Amino acid sequence: MDGHSFSIPEAPAASAGDGRVEVELLFARTMLVPEALHDEQRAAAWFAMNGMSLAPDEIVVATEARSGCVALIALPRTLVAQLREKWGDGIRFTTPLLHVPADTAKCVWALRAGGLTYVKIFDGPEMRFAEVLPSADDTDLLYLFERLGGSFALRDYVLRLSGADAKAMRRLIGKRFKRVICES
Repeated sequence: MDGHSFSIPEAPAASAGDGRVEVELLFARTMLVPEALHDEQRAAAWFAMNGMSLAPDEIVVATEARSGCVALIALPRTLVAQLREKWGDGIRFTTPLLHVPADTAKCVWALRAGGLTYVKIFDGPEMRFAEVLPSADDTDLLYLFERLGGSFALRDYVLRLSGADAKAMRRLIGKRFKRVICES
């Protein structure tokens, strides 16, 4: 590798003056918690309860609340320090796991990005499942949806796929669903 794969990119062009920069983080160690239960002091406990205890060199950052949820993301302390040094207090974090499809009636939403698969399952306004899983190849994706099929009657759901890999995912897992929609 040329060493630039882990560089912090140049600052974006100045915006309308609010001084805020939004950084989308693609990390497997990401989870959603209800906004009402979010407490910065309990972030490490949430990870421990989810079987992902923090390493000594990790810190948890929280996103702004969206649709009643806050995403917690475990990151290396040095990365957070570099990001804050570059963009200061105006930095805001986000993750694809916060995405809510336009129509959540009985749907499974999925996105593959950065070697990860983001999956959310909705039954109307209720979110039933939200997870980020490493997916190095199609075998991992097939295994994930095979396991989900054991817990959810996928045939009753609409599959909503996002991202550049949506058509390939449709060919791979689309037959498990009653309908497939590729979103942009």
